Amino acid sequence: MIERILVPLDGSELSESALPCALALARGHRAETFLVQVVEHMAEMAPGLAPELVPELQQKVLSRARNYLENRAAAFAPGPVSTLTRLGSPREELPALARHHRCDLLVMASHGRDGAEHWLLGSVAEGVLRQAPCPVLLVRPPAPAASIFRHILVPVDGSEASLAVIPRLSDFLAPGGKVTLLQSGGVSLYPNFAHKQQAVLAYLGEVEARLRQVQIEGLPLEVVVLDGNPVDDILAWSRANACDLIAMSSHGRSGFRRLWLGSVSEKVARHADCDVLIFPHAASG
Repeated sequence: MIERILVPLDGSELSESALPCALALARGHRAETFLVQVVEHMAEMAPGLAPELVPELQQKVLSRARNYLENRAAAFAPGPVSTLTRLGSPREELPALARHHRCDLLVMASHGRDGAEHWLLGSVAEGVLRQAPCPVLLVRPPAPAASIFRHILVPVDGSEASLAVIPRLSDFLAPGGKVTLLQSGGVSLYPNFAHKQQAVLAYLGEVEARLRQVQIEGLPLEVVVLDGNPVDDILAWSRANACDLIAMSSHGRSGFRRLWLGSVSEKVARHADCDVLIFPHAASG
């Protein structure tokens, strides 16, 4: 159940593209929503500023942030909604707030104030995705007011961590929708296997057979096994098959976040044409 949702905003229209999805989720699950803006310390934003001016200007910035959030919160009424302002670094404060308020989902736009990927898919997203205690839904602007998806692609690598995402998808799948499990081994990319077509085909057949054994009651699953570069395969297949959500774990076969998140999840989140839902390992089980 999704009971508490955290929505970071930076004051831009692009960051607000996450609001329709967050609102639909909040109403659909009768969830409490926390709208948050993290403001950097004035001394760091303007290091040349006279020290005696810092406190007053800092309070003005915080007051403006509070007014901004309260204005956006009106759309969530009469449902439960709170506004939070914090001083500090978004990549540190957002996971801390999600943990403190025991949030079940963090919904954020994939672009921010300057329209570039730095806001959420640069250092901020890297910190949030690696530290968030709950799933993170990255909404690709412009976004419709949808909270459920008709075709969810789940990239897996055969590990327990990657497969643990699947049972959590019922909250996001539209009636009549489908889920596709995609594993891309890239075996033939290794020099030792480049000219061993029969061995590669046998391996891919075994992978497909194992994935077809995965069954979740009430969740229709399809299986696709490819043999290219995982990131390229995931992005190309999702585009060619009109997937509207890619859901994946931040952990993979190694158990280390950097290998799976750094090499696959982060790149998929950066380049996907659709929304991306990242589950931290602790939240995907």
